[in-house]
Amino acid sequence: MASIQKKNNKYCVVYYCKDTDGKRKQKWETYDTKNAAKIRKAEIELKEKKGGIIVSNCKTLEDLINEYVELYGKDRWALSTYDGNMSLLKNYILPIIGKTPLTDINTRFLEIYYKTLTKTPSVPDLNGNVRSEFVSTSVIRDVHKLLKSCFNQAVKWDIMEKNPAFKATVPKHKSEKRVIWDAETFAYALDVCENECLKLCMNLAFAGSLRIGELLGLTWDCVDISEEAIKENRAYLYVNKEVQRVSKKALEELDQKDVIVIFPEERKTNKTVRIMKTPKTESSVPPLKKDTPSDVVAFIWAYMKVPENSREKVKNLLKDANKNGVKLSHQAPTLYDVVPKEEIAEFEELMRKTIADIVSEASSVAYWVYVQKYVKQKTLDEMLQELPGAGQSSLL
Repeated sequence: MASIQKKNNKYCVVYYCKDTDGKRKQKWETYDTKNAAKIRKAEIELKEKKGGIIVSNCKTLEDLINEYVELYGKDRWALSTYDGNMSLLKNYILPIIGKTPLTDINTRFLEIYYKTLTKTPSVPDLNGNVRSEFVSTSVIRDVHKLLKSCFNQAVKWDIMEKNPAFKATVPKHKSEKRVIWDAETFAYALDVCENECLKLCMNLAFAGSLRIGELLGLTWDCVDISEEAIKENRAYLYVNKEVQRVSKKALEELDQKDVIVIFPEERKTNKTVRIMKTPKTESSVPPLKKDTPSDVVAFIWAYMKVPENSREKVKNLLKDANKNGVKLSHQAPTLYDVVPKEEIAEFEELMRKTIADIVSEASSVAYWVYVQKYVKQKTLDEMLQELPGAGQSSLL
């Protein structure tokens, strides 16, 4: 049974429980109001009836975080995620609230903490650069996301009754719109670029939406640009690895997870090293076969560029065709030769990762589609009318 005792205008819930070694011990929990103490007293007594209470060795937030990183983070996080999360913990969480007892952490505590962060000086990065004078709202949102995940595990492990971050209000964040090149700027950049290797990378990045790490991770086994492949319209580029720079600490703690190659160090004093690694998930790898038919690729490319509502119409049409055997006038159903039925629900996400015929045609096709759709404001039907064999049918 639990009891309530008033002390210094606070209400303490007192009860006995067992620690992880099975020893019986007394525990005090303090609340601001008597009503809150009564609710907690009822929760404790209900839990006692169900089989007793076991107190974790985690007394403070720092104890919980250490257990969270060891049992959850090292198993779930990628190398770059580990570096980012450990940086948040080291710079903005543990020094400020790490010693706080878990019993003192509630939603109000977290909201006060988030407000404090808005007036906390930013920590310089490894190069000594400071992006803003105080901790930005985007960093605070990352802190909130990390704490929310940590408290979710605490609830799962019966260390905490509920997640205090679940209803916590986070400072509003206004994301800045990224400035990107338009088609004319990209064409001009290609014209003035004198480095052929850089020009190739620009083409690949634009046509295949490749990030720099994916570009650097390309190897000859991921491409087929032979004369035969180009002649038969089956040239391909396949992204299945990427290059990143990660900390040596992350490599050690995560036991070189997903690492294919560790490149030679530039200096032994470096705290980071460049690696080649596999994607974090299988969904990061393009799902289509290397010999995907060119007509399928053309259909996919058109699908990616139409408005969201039109994509929904196409997706629903394909689902209906696959389920009921509806005959379509165009050749879209051949898509099911390369995409299993169960993946149709994720069709849009899979298509975004498609790369085909990249070296022989995709750069010019990408530029053409961009100009037709976003510069000349043509509809999908108008675009298709300009293609060879067009006019036989309409996708929508």
